Order: sequence, then structure tokens, then C-alpha cells
Amino acid sequence: MASSSQITLSEALPSDFETFPTISHLAFSPTQINQLMFPAGLDASDISRNASKYEDRATNGCSKFVKAVSAEGEIVGFSEWLYFTEEKGMTKKPNDIPDWGPNANSELCDLFFGSLHKARIEAMEGKRCLVLQILAIHPSHQGKGVGTRLLQEGLRQADELGLPVWVEASEKGRPLYRKFGFNDFKTIEIDLAEWGGKGIDKHVCMLREVHIES
Repeated sequence: MASSSQITLSEALPSDFETFPTISHLAFSPTQINQLMFPAGLDASDISRNASKYEDRATNGCSKFVKAVSAEGEIVGFSEWLYFTEEKGMTKKPNDIPDWGPNANSELCDLFFGSLHKARIEAMEGKRCLVLQILAIHPSHQGKGVGTRLLQEGLRQADELGLPVWVEASEKGRPLYRKFGFNDFKTIEIDLAEWGGKGIDKHVCMLREVHIES
């Protein structure tokens, strides 16, 4: 079993983006809300569409992707960081039209991701910051410190830039972020019973203020 010390981090290459959608799907598909948003799972068209989104954000947007590679050369996780480093800070893009794919529950996707994005804009619009957009680890490597390594790498860069960091965390992921200095900002709750599920999904919007070494 590989430990995080056997993992190498590096900037993702364009050829890596085809791998990321499957890792992301496997990482998040066990959650009930993801099963309700994407009931048909992931097919070839989803992989192609999402890979193109990643590449576009890396090329034309403010995204930087970091991959985690095992000693065997397998990509086992990745992170996407949004860098709002210019003076104008974070800006919203009202003309963006989400494309969730033909197999998705678009209404629930709009509610879930829209609620998180609204909270993000309310808190951070116009502010220079980093946003941890995605942190996804293949199930075979979860619980081995890979996510921590990817998180620490982004936080290191945030600290070098002297910027705060924003993340939207699941209840499962929240303790990790608390450990690294994030504080709860706002909790987004969705009643899954209204969408054919059970219980309440809770995601916590969290903010790590500028970290200064003492």
C-alpha cells in the first residue's frame, strides 16, 4: 500500500485531463447527492466533455491543476486551484451557462452548485484569493495522506502570495480543512427528500484567512 511519501506532485499536463473526470467521479459518486445529480453515472461523452472543461479552464481561465502520481506512474488524485491574484480579485461570470450533460439532473445540479457559488461570490467577490475548486482522490488511495499533500501544496502557494483560501467542503472533508486553519463561513443544506433521496445534504463553505508564520 503506497503512502503519501511515495506520491509525487506536479503540474498537470494537457494529456492528463482525460484521466481526471473518472477520478473525480469515483471519488464523489458514493455520496447521495452526487448519485441524485448524476444518476446514470459517467459515460464516454461525460469524460470527453469534462476533460475539455478542465483544459479550457487551465488554458483560458485562472485554474491551475496539480496531479498526484504514484511510484508506479499512475495518477491517483488531483486538485484544481483558482487563482484570483489580480487587483480586481474574484469576479463572477454571469454569462456562463453550465453544461451538466444529458444524463444529469440539471435542476438539482443548478441548485447545488449554484448555492455554493452564490455563497462564494457573496463572501469573496472583489477580493484577491485562492479557491480550492476540486480535490479528488481515487478510492484506492484515499486515507493515505494524498489529499493532505495536495492541500498543503496549494496552501503553501497561498501563503507565499499572502492570500486567503476558500473551499466548499462536504461534512466528511470538513475535519481536514479545519485541521489546516479553515473556519466555517456558511452551511448550505439541501433536503434530498425533495429529489427522491433521504435526509439533508450539508456542505460547508469555509475560509482560511491569510496565514502568517509567527
